[in-house]
Amino acid sequence: MKKRSIHLKKSAVAIYKKLFIAFVVLVIFFAFFIPFTGANGSTLTRTMPYVVRDGDTVWALAEAICPSDMRLPQVVFEICQINGLQKGGLIYTGQTIELPVY
Repeated sequence: MKKRSIHLKKSAVAIYKKLFIAFVVLVIFFAFFIPFTGANGSTLTRTMPYVVRDGDTVWALAEAICPSDMRLPQVVFEICQINGLQKGGLIYTGQTIELPVY
């Protein structure tokens, strides 16, 4: 009986090692091989820093940089996503945020 339980323990360890290796491979795959996709469908979003002025809103900034082939809500979403802003995208005077470059 003891020999069988030792064999099962070794077998369980081998299974856990294989599962751990599979997990690490998946993490590496998702981290390096799946590109970030911006709201406009590009694979990488270039950004530029912008210091928020008095009266600026995310919507107003999005409207100023929105290309003609994109919808304004897409640009607002991308600005919020790049800067880690919650829905509503509150920004403050003097704050430096990143704006996408199209």
